[in-house]
Amino acid sequence: MTEATQASTSTPEQPAIAPLVLHSKKQEWGRALLLWRREEKRAYQFEDGSMRVFAERFCSMLQPALHPDPVLRARLQEQALAAGHVGVAAGGSKGRANRGPMPTVADQVSVFGTLFEGGFAGTAWRNACRASGTKKVLKRHVDPAVERAQLELSEVKLRAHLDSGNPRAIVDTIMSIVGSTSLATKTQLTAIDALEVDTALGVAFVEFLHDIGGAARGPLDRLRIELARLGLKKVPWTVLTAAKALLHPETHLFVRPTAVREQAKLLMPGFKMSTVPTPAAYARCLEMAVGVRNELRAAGLAPRDLLDVAEFMRVTLAKSQRDELLGAMAERSRPKTAAPVH
Repeated sequence: MTEATQASTSTPEQPAIAPLVLHSKKQEWGRALLLWRREEKRAYQFEDGSMRVFAERFCSMLQPALHPDPVLRARLQEQALAAGHVGVAAGGSKGRANRGPMPTVADQVSVFGTLFEGGFAGTAWRNACRASGTKKVLKRHVDPAVERAQLELSEVKLRAHLDSGNPRAIVDTIMSIVGSTSLATKTQLTAIDALEVDTALGVAFVEFLHDIGGAARGPLDRLRIELARLGLKKVPWTVLTAAKALLHPETHLFVRPTAVREQAKLLMPGFKMSTVPTPAAYARCLEMAVGVRNELRAAGLAPRDLLDVAEFMRVTLAKSQRDELLGAMAERSRPKTAAPVH
């Protein structure tokens, strides 16, 4: 059913980004990444460390895995490169020289552990970004904003503003909640706050925040169209994704472009993030964040939601932590010495 062949270091036709797959009858092999397709054959790198080549007629047994996992995708790609199953260009560097060793999520976890004793449940993390242990709440503490979003951005509350002919109240509420945090700058908020809000924009915000479909375009595209109609064509990632992440912190991601781009260099090096929010780019960002969350859980950490994941990416990949990250990489790469035999 399979044809095991010697790996080639040439660069055959490369597939577009495809989902990870599972062999329906050999699930013990784990998930697999498509490496190449040529001469009616496909090559896959599996979690168990093996590359396997299948004739096209047997590929129906390879079914898409249920959940995306960019962390595993990057790991499988590195395995294929290290074993010589694909050339450097096939590995995602587009013909450039090998980038050399890159940090992994495990290295980020190591840095995180030195910064925040007790992890996501510890006092240091809560005081840094979730909620202060004192009565003084700072803008970096997102928990109060999450609580407000649940109450003030519910669909019922927002629809009530529309029904009363006051769509302006929808934008005012969003700006007030996001503005109470450090997730967006005053300049970014002012750009939206200055718009002449009408019913169409109010409806677009409600449908975006609550993922309401029913039209040819998705809610993000419809909101961007309404904002552009009123003069705001370059809507920032931060304001829109902050509002949605505060309302749905377990399922939606706050996108801070700098941090997401840094994380993508490690996990999705071919991903070019757009300067404005698009559904396709947001889906890739969310996929990556879910993969990081899975890796954190596997490491014994328990991020409460994707707000924790977004902040984890920011703090561990910040320039100020570069030396710590390099140290974690060096420690991981250091040969393990066997215990002496007596």
